[in-house]
Amino acid sequence: MKQASLVIACMLLWTSHVGAQTKTSNSSAATTTTPKPKIDYEAVALELVEHANLYMNEHYSKLRSIFLNSAKKFHHLNLPSTQNNDIQSSYRAFSNQLAFNLSIIPLAEIKNDILRRQVKILGKLQLNGLEHEDYERSMNIVRAMLGLGTAKNVCHYRTGANVCNHIAYMPQIHDIVSKTRILDELNYYWTNWRNEIGVEGRARFVEFVHYFRKAAAYNGHVSPSKTWYLYYEEDDLLKELEGAMWDIMPLYEEMHAFIRNVLRNQYGQNIMADDSPIPHNLMEQVLQHAWKAKSIFSPPFPERKLPDIKHKMDQEIFTAKKINELASHFFESLGLNNFSPHFWDTYARKMSDEEAGDDCKAVVFYFPPDVGLRYCPKVDFKKFLQMHGHMSELQYNLYKAHLPIGLDREACPGFGSAIGESAIVSAGSPRHLDRIKLIENYTLDNELTMNRLFRLGVHTLISIPMYFTNEKFIVDSLESRIQPDDLNCGYWSIQAKYAGLAPPEERSEDHFDPSYSLYKGLHPLKQNTVKLVSEILGYQFYKGLCIASKQYIPGDPSRPLHNCDYYEQEEAGKILKNLMKLGSTKHWRDAMELVTNERKLNGKAIMEYYEPLYHWLKEKNKQNGVQVGWDASATNCQSKN
Repeated sequence: MKQASLVIACMLLWTSHVGAQTKTSNSSAATTTTPKPKIDYEAVALELVEHANLYMNEHYSKLRSIFLNSAKKFHHLNLPSTQNNDIQSSYRAFSNQLAFNLSIIPLAEIKNDILRRQVKILGKLQLNGLEHEDYERSMNIVRAMLGLGTAKNVCHYRTGANVCNHIAYMPQIHDIVSKTRILDELNYYWTNWRNEIGVEGRARFVEFVHYFRKAAAYNGHVSPSKTWYLYYEEDDLLKELEGAMWDIMPLYEEMHAFIRNVLRNQYGQNIMADDSPIPHNLMEQVLQHAWKAKSIFSPPFPERKLPDIKHKMDQEIFTAKKINELASHFFESLGLNNFSPHFWDTYARKMSDEEAGDDCKAVVFYFPPDVGLRYCPKVDFKKFLQMHGHMSELQYNLYKAHLPIGLDREACPGFGSAIGESAIVSAGSPRHLDRIKLIENYTLDNELTMNRLFRLGVHTLISIPMYFTNEKFIVDSLESRIQPDDLNCGYWSIQAKYAGLAPPEERSEDHFDPSYSLYKGLHPLKQNTVKLVSEILGYQFYKGLCIASKQYIPGDPSRPLHNCDYYEQEEAGKILKNLMKLGSTKHWRDAMELVTNERKLNGKAIMEYYEPLYHWLKEKNKQNGVQVGWDASATNCQSKN
């Protein structure tokens, strides 16, 4: 494969060289001309792609073998092991060489639509396109930033004066913050973790920006953000994402004001003014409490309890296998693939309790024509919902597995997760939970509806601004809109403007304060953009599927969007099947239009879903005399300028 590709590439380059020589020769001796050979670019591209298909068949065969032969102590494909590293190194070399060869071919010379799209998709790379040493260095930087979360570098708050019991942000500090109600403890961990990792975090981030700009230069992009959004085929997706943020801003501002009032009542009125940003550490705690029964905030109607689904699961002796079956049946009811006993016996493996950890997450594997699943043994409502997302990914992988190389991937990063998010929202609706008997005799009155929407809204409406502010900070840094000597105050300026957040104490350019979520979002395979796109697009997909299946009828109080369940709806299943079969054969906007009748990301579906909560928050804030909004200039950061 490699040798054949190199021969073709050399032939193309040689042809260009001959053309240059001919031009020079013509200027000195017009009577002697050497005709420039006519290249059949389509034939060259076809040969490259055919060789690539052979390579990928071998590659997938190796991945399948690793999965099937995995020992009890399982190793994820991204974790270091000699065999996996060799396979990944070989794949990187292959994709790099293929991209180099295809990038030489003019797209206008390819008449076949499918082949032209393959050449376009496979001809460009992000960090993978760097020279070997630069690539390894960039990956070391990413790993080092991820390691900032697991390094034990902060003394435990409750240790004695002469003793330092060092703990890490993940999982110790993260867990402590989710439980404590002591303000000094929250401030201590927020400040000390950032003080410990700030110098290294800043240096690593600056290095990352440097290498990503080199990758952009490899792609011929003057704007690094064009390479950041390479697989979205957009010059600047940030503007569209910002538009979605402004769409949901009226709802977020009301939620922000409500939460700020709750926090002032909890921690004291002097913790912040009634028109100021919320201290970042307190909002972090609110987000971590979104899934907890005993949270820092009370629901709108605390005397009305939502059904205890975990208790019901315990009563029914739920197992991980039962969760898998319910999630699988959700898609089977739509007319999608049935997972055979052979799949569950051969390609579905349960993690051991030891490797699962405190909050394990399932992993989906793709080695066409097969897929694999490594699932979590834990049983709770969160895992029940998450499994619907993983099952959606399995279905998507199966439907696009028949497509040729380059086109058998999701339409854009986060597209598959958005389909999964849509299924999660549907599976979590009271209507669906009642159908599968996880709740019984549930009356969806206004008070319980508000409690449910509030708890969901806290998670969604804090998560989206978090992802967006991370995204904007990264892209603005890549584009030099934020300079290296103004990184920290630039970060807090974005937080103040879009999220109404500020540090709990005055900070300066001597610090570097991004949250751990930003460092995680720099990994090329798990970019921050993916979470942001999947959250926004997920609600758009959900609304589109609900309308198509007539489970949501605008204006009909018996069919509200927030209680739509498209389970067993064949019309929704047909749309999903057609969507999944497309893979990346079409631009993601063309694909999303099949479901949403829209071609742009926006927050309108989110606003529609949470409309009852929006009206309730507006009225409640007005009744309580709570000021809505914040002073966006209150960044609490001292710039050097």
